[in-house]
Amino acid sequence: MENSNYLGNEKVGKLLRQFSIPCICSLIISCLYNIVDQIFVGNMIGYVANGATGIIFPITVVGWGMSLFFGDGIAASLSVSLGRNETKSIHRSVGNGLLWTFVSGIAIIAISYICGDNLLWLIGATNENIQMAHNYGFIIYAMMPLAMVQNALAAIIRADGSPRYSMLAMTVGAVINIVGDPLCISV
Repeated sequence: MENSNYLGNEKVGKLLRQFSIPCICSLIISCLYNIVDQIFVGNMIGYVANGATGIIFPITVVGWGMSLFFGDGIAASLSVSLGRNETKSIHRSVGNGLLWTFVSGIAIIAISYICGDNLLWLIGATNENIQMAHNYGFIIYAMMPLAMVQNALAAIIRADGSPRYSMLAMTVGAVINIVGDPLCISV
């Protein structure tokens, strides 16, 4: 945690710039994951595979939303606790919030597996891309709880007074995705 005392003493305009710009950049970087996937899959495999990734996208958006739900809630609780100088119980709140973020990721996986291909058909899979959507979903589901915790941690780190660190962590993940996509697709 950077010196959090400045949060109560610094001008609001300066704090708004210090926190909002990295936060906006982090959200844009999060969106880059899907955009980059679409670009590489569309160009390296084709439009049918691109459609398959689009079938899984709504499920990842639900995961992203759940991670923001828990992460922003934890961040708000952390901010209030820091403002009141009541930091003894915040560790438990952060831990419980991260645990429930992970558990909600497991729940999304369970629902996706229980519903199986019926969920993919409901979202819009076709005979041409159902198997690709199924295979892509298997990979995405495997990492969903960890990705959700990472997203929640980004909000917590911002609330802890380190918005640039949070943005940097998101950037590293995006760079790994950009480098890893063509490697994984071609191999």
